[in-house]
Amino acid sequence: MFISTIERDPKATHIHEARKAPEKWTNERAEQLLRIADNCWFQSLPSSIQRSIIERSRIITLRRNALLCRADDPADRLYAVLEGDIRAYARGEDGEAIFYRSLGPGAWTGITPILNRSPKRLTTLRAHSQAAVLFLPRAEVEAIAADRDGLAALVDLLCIVNRDTARMAMDGRSDATVRTARSLLRLVKAHGRRSDDYAELEIRLSQADLASLVGVSRQYMNELIARWEKDAILQWRSSGRHRVNWRALCAMLSPADMEWFQRPGWV
Repeated sequence: MFISTIERDPKATHIHEARKAPEKWTNERAEQLLRIADNCWFQSLPSSIQRSIIERSRIITLRRNALLCRADDPADRLYAVLEGDIRAYARGEDGEAIFYRSLGPGAWTGITPILNRSPKRLTTLRAHSQAAVLFLPRAEVEAIAADRDGLAALVDLLCIVNRDTARMAMDGRSDATVRTARSLLRLVKAHGRRSDDYAELEIRLSQADLASLVGVSRQYMNELIARWEKDAILQWRSSGRHRVNWRALCAMLSPADMEWFQRPGWV
């Protein structure tokens, strides 16, 4: 397994692989994390396919703000987050980057353009903290897909991604308060540490970040956060690592929402 560190070079148009990282992440540690992470896909695979994925993969570590890949880059890698806060950005109508998803440990991304043979990526991925990511080059993914069981496993991952994408698309029809509750609960699942009724988000999140995730103005989010602080639903901290009353947020969800929230991998 190849391990490297990615740095941000302000003069470069792409990230580059720099000096070798400390031998922190290994095949064995990555496999163990992916087997216990809150993601149903890797856990459900036969051990032979799990080993094939790990043996064909590489690990890279990223400093905060490092660019992992950008929209219009070749769609040639399947990624799995091992550590940190990897954020996905879409391109807006005016070309601005819109933050729409935070990927936490155990999350996979990049299977759709590989299986449908798209030449380019549609989204940008950037590390919002120090992070570690496992990836498989397109050629290795295609080698796994050459086996019938391997192809079935990759199609299962594609179905999970499409299911979650459809669910997120339906959020746009919900009330903004409910959308905010869903967004915070996704963050709890991806980056939260639960204790009784509360969960502490182990990432830095600004009001502008949350407003972008939900698709509302900063003014609306500021007013909602102030109201939820009074109701003991949220403790908004200056450090950016906020406390969330996840039980109170769950009470805002529909029965269908709760089914999704309780299902592994709903991030």
